[in-house]
Amino acid sequence: AESDSDSEAEEPIIGEKCLVALRTEVSGLLATGTGAHKQMFIRALTQHDVSAQGAGGALDWRQKLDSQRGAVIATEMKNNASKLARWAFQAVLAGADQLRIGFVARVSPRDRTRHAILGFQTYNPSDFVAQLGLNEFNAWGIAKALIDLCLGLEEGKYVIMRDPNKPLILLYKVPSATFEEDEQEDEPEAE
Repeated sequence: AESDSDSEAEEPIIGEKCLVALRTEVSGLLATGTGAHKQMFIRALTQHDVSAQGAGGALDWRQKLDSQRGAVIATEMKNNASKLARWAFQAVLAGADQLRIGFVARVSPRDRTRHAILGFQTYNPSDFVAQLGLNEFNAWGIAKALIDLCLGLEEGKYVIMRDPNKPLILLYKVPSATFEEDEQEDEPEAE
């Protein structure tokens, strides 16, 4: 519902039943020459062993990152589309001025404890969303559809899961006491 009042028009309302509150984060601040700060959202892609089965045709970043950066990024967009889309929308929602994606590889494919930062790429979050072929309006439409689905359910506790192999989201009703033990373990005991 539209309103003539400016204060009401600024509230993030989805439909008529739901007010949405978002909690976001930024990873750091970058000082500019003018004394202002730019907010950065920083994430890293990791490369383990390009010769391993299931590597998805990934290029060896050590050899190709400097000379064929576009090809490396295109391959990662294909192999990690969901992860990159999530990062892009998180950066947009956080109001970050920059999205920095680092390329990190193991020093040795068999050593999981030592890594090297091979490089990074900086994007404007909104431009990166467009580069991925995504639409911010569609993302809000998906959120609205999920919220409307949940509002139509009977009161209770539910778990939402994404199928890793199919474009499918599953919604399961769980007993109301589910996860209660975990929450109680985190609280300090009173003496």
